[in-house]
Amino acid sequence: MKPRIALLLLLASAAFAQNRRAPGFSLPDTNFVQYDLQDLRGKVLLLEFLRTDCPTCKTLTNTIAEVNDKFGDKVRVIYVVTPPDTQASVAAYVKDQSMRGPVLFDCGQVTASYTGATARNPTVHLPHLFIIDAEGFIRAHASADGNPGELLANSISAAVEEVLSKPQPK
Repeated sequence: MKPRIALLLLLASAAFAQNRRAPGFSLPDTNFVQYDLQDLRGKVLLLEFLRTDCPTCKTLTNTIAEVNDKFGDKVRVIYVVTPPDTQASVAAYVKDQSMRGPVLFDCGQVTASYTGATARNPTVHLPHLFIIDAEGFIRAHASADGNPGELLANSISAAVEEVLSKPQPK
């Protein structure tokens, strides 16, 4: 898939999510340190919702590491897992993957808020990636629900570049 087409798909998939305030959360990491979305403002955030037994999630995690390496301290990366993932499954995943940020544990409410899961449509196919600007607004979204080509490193990099090209708060 050509990079421009993949980028268009990435941005088009964000129709419901784009330009809305990212739902707030406060979740613990593997060391029980709380991460509050409000405290992460000021940098572009790559927020991946994943399962540790998901092959596409592993690919996306490694792709996000490449993107993070490209942009350095201009971006932050946060990963979110839900049950049935555990401390043990996350520890094994972290050991085997290139990860650039903390893994947070969600009971499912934050994941539902971001992915649009409802009682009528409770299924969430992972992974999901949200690109949140420095002011806390979702600017792009990609998932395995659509075309996995959306999750290419060059598409994610282009979306991050687009967000970074906008004036960021001081």
